[in-house]
Amino acid sequence: MPEEFVVEQRRDELDLRDDRHFYLIKFEPGHSSALIRGIPDPSENMDLDEEGDETPDDEHPGPVLDVFFAGVSRVCCWKDFPGAHLRQSSEAERAEIERRIGALRSSERVFLLEADSMESYVIAMRVYWGEFDIDPQASSPLVSEDRNYRRICRPLTGAVLFAD
Repeated sequence: MPEEFVVEQRRDELDLRDDRHFYLIKFEPGHSSALIRGIPDPSENMDLDEEGDETPDDEHPGPVLDVFFAGVSRVCCWKDFPGAHLRQSSEAERAEIERRIGALRSSERVFLLEADSMESYVIAMRVYWGEFDIDPQASSPLVSEDRNYRRICRPLTGAVLFAD
């Protein structure tokens, strides 16, 4: 994780629920990483036009939630999905996934992505997440190699959170 960010561990507290629409925006098998971005519904961030009618604020739809997985060995999800419930699998859920795909290394974690579902998951060594006030099309500060960009685009909570 870039040194510009304060990083706080949330190993036993990984129960992230969010209503934004999520997209798998980057999967790099060569770097064993994946990035999922939650984008707010534009209708939730409205402006008033000249007539006083509400219209979506296209210039500033609201903060995005970036979820970066490191040490990825498998990604199983749709290219986009509504809402997320990011959590580590229970022992029973992990056993069921191993029954389906084969044994996992002890260092690998199963991160489930959707509420009440074992069909969307990422098998990785750790996960980082942070909320950023950036354009939905912008590069993620979690993966950017531009140190200046990372200094400018700080997490809204003041820290990037992670679990392993």
